[in-house]
Amino acid sequence: MNNNSLILISDFKSSPKELNFHVENVYNSLITLNREYPGFDNWYYSKVIPELKKGSRDIIMAYNNQVLSGVSILKKLK
Repeated sequence: MNNNSLILISDFKSSPKELNFHVENVYNSLITLNREYPGFDNWYYSKVIPELKKGSRDIIMAYNNQVLSGVSILKKLK
């Protein structure tokens, strides 16, 4: 049986070490997007992560048997 889970990265905001681990894990899983989307790394670190820390973005991480298998970057609308 598969062990699947969905985790919000914002759940780790109170633990900077864990938050940074997941921020880097997500980035490393998406690093190949730099080829198709120039500036992806800049957008991720200068836009997504600061907005995540302010509460206006979140990231859903999907795990399958403890392996990151999906990522969704969300922007919260008012």
